[in-house]
Amino acid sequence: YDAAIEWNRENYSINIAGYFNHFNNFIFYKKLQNATGLDSLVANNGTMLTAFQFDQQKTNLRGLEISIDIHPHPLDWLHIENSFSFVRGTFQNSIEGCSNLPFIPAPKLYTECRADIKNENTFIKNAYVKVTIENTFSQNNPFTAYNTETATSSYTLINAGLGTEIYNKKNIQVMGIYFTASNLTDVCYQSHLSRFKYASLNVLTGRSGVFNVGRNFSLKINVPLSFKI
Repeated sequence: YDAAIEWNRENYSINIAGYFNHFNNFIFYKKLQNATGLDSLVANNGTMLTAFQFDQQKTNLRGLEISIDIHPHPLDWLHIENSFSFVRGTFQNSIEGCSNLPFIPAPKLYTECRADIKNENTFIKNAYVKVTIENTFSQNNPFTAYNTETATSSYTLINAGLGTEIYNKKNIQVMGIYFTASNLTDVCYQSHLSRFKYASLNVLTGRSGVFNVGRNFSLKINVPLSFKI
């Protein structure tokens, strides 16, 4: 099931959508038990590992998405976009006391403030400057069975960017130049969906797992090419 409502006005637009999905045969794995009811073990290079097999279970997946786009009149050059997303997935029958589905992203609030530069000349068009804020909330519903996942802390990323397109006298685009600065405050964070989060202990930092990219700058130049054969 899914439902949505959208409201559009001159200065803003709002979209709210929700959904609920039910799966009768969600494919997942479970521990393989032996004849005595204990976990089956498999020898691998002298190490005894727990054996697993694929199984199917009934699960529910539900979520909510909200977006608000503000474009105040007469400030048509200004755009403020906000979006919020939430997903929750559960097994109908818990596994080792946990009913949460694995690999479910944390709730996220994304805000972008973009200004389109209107004072353009013949050679410079579609120029803009923007600032974005990514608020990722804590994921406190991990799939803890079999030591698969752990909870993940919240974090906030601040990014900025600007860009423009350059044209020649014949009004043909020569190139596009875009500059982006991400994670300006150099936040140390881990994404809940990253498997590098569970890497071994780093003896240099004393922290477990690999963290995501810190402060980063990038420059992109697009040069369109066209020719006839």
